[in-house]
Amino acid sequence: MHDDWKVEVSQFTGREPDQYRYDFDPPKFDSTSVRLSWNPDEHWSLQTSWGHLNSPEQLQPNINDNRTTASATYVTKFGQESSLATTLAWGYKDLSDGTGLHGVMLETEYKPSAPWTAFMRSEWEQNNELVTGSAIHDVGELTLGGIHDWKVADHFKFGLGASYTFDFVPSPLTPAYGSDPHGAMVFVRLAAE
Repeated sequence: MHDDWKVEVSQFTGREPDQYRYDFDPPKFDSTSVRLSWNPDEHWSLQTSWGHLNSPEQLQPNINDNRTTASATYVTKFGQESSLATTLAWGYKDLSDGTGLHGVMLETEYKPSAPWTAFMRSEWEQNNELVTGSAIHDVGELTLGGIHDWKVADHFKFGLGASYTFDFVPSPLTPAYGSDPHGAMVFVRLAAE
């Protein structure tokens, strides 16, 4: 780490665990990841990363996976209780069988006052795991929601929230996912501050 720059390197086992959940799989340390991050000021955080996963999927043991990401996060305050945080991220999965898959995500959280939070998350990705046959499809999702928090102790707050999600799928996927897939969720949370 140097001033506002940081480099992180890790070595790990890339394969997902087997179906026997009561033992430890032997570590192989056959996969690597590197991340470079930069925080130029109190508002911005930028990062890029690369990782090589050796045979990550048990169902496709001969395929390796190289992943590249980049993201930018902006955070600002509007007084003591109001704030805005936004992240834009991109990812690329490069499989050793020649398949390349992109993904983009935009996420925003706005707090107009201390107890209220509104959030939005939109995603688009190329995916080859949605139906058998490994065809690549462009899919997307948009989630809108809000949370109201109540302070229950000095460092804890209880929240009640709700969200609604719209999924966007191409016509070849409508037999499996429906012509207008969407869903709603109500949730509670306990957060430490």
